[in-house]
Amino acid sequence: MLLKQKRAQVALDYLVIVGVALSLIVVVVGVLVGYSNSLSVAFGQDTLSTAASTIAGQANYVYSLAPGSMSTAKINFPTMDFPGSHFCGKELILSHGGSFYVAQADTNISGLLPTTPGLNDVLVRSVEINGTDNIQVGLDRALSFVGFNYTLSGNTLNYTVNFYNYTGSIIKSQQFFKISIYSSSGVLMNSTVESANSGTYSGSFLLVNPQNASALFIAPTGSSSIFSTCI
Repeated sequence: MLLKQKRAQVALDYLVIVGVALSLIVVVVGVLVGYSNSLSVAFGQDTLSTAASTIAGQANYVYSLAPGSMSTAKINFPTMDFPGSHFCGKELILSHGGSFYVAQADTNISGLLPTTPGLNDVLVRSVEINGTDNIQVGLDRALSFVGFNYTLSGNTLNYTVNFYNYTGSIIKSQQFFKISIYSSSGVLMNSTVESANSGTYSGSFLLVNPQNASALFIAPTGSSSIFSTCI
């Protein structure tokens, strides 16, 4: 009888030890996962600020030169949130995991951003539009730059979009793209898919409340990049 009691006590002690060990493992794993997530968020935010600051710096450098000048920079991008990440006037806003970083250039800036994370060759060039120097940001790919011009007449947005290669020549092949307009609060106002038969396209958008329109995006089909500007 005494032997059975001792065995039962040993079994109980063993279960207690196993339970405590499992509890400690759960706690340690939870701490490690939380620490890993914190590192990931911190890394993303740091990469975000570096990317935005580098692009703004390159934009200011090119702007100080004559129109037609271009510079390149290798920039590492984290996974970015869209439409939170976009160009707007003189600002570049990048968003990652709910955090935002804003960098400001000396003049208007618009262009392409990669939709996938990683190292990219970023192209920054100065172009003259209607007598004003503007900065266009592109990527070293088959489709390097997107040019966008528009006029707003009442509730109608009339626009022209051009697709360029690295040399600045219009791409003559057919280009499918999705164009979308968001409000200042991030609500999609209008969106459509169009096709540029010879690298250029002119169209129009009907906006119910044009005063609320803010960011415009152009996503070329088959390209892991998206163009943005403010209207």
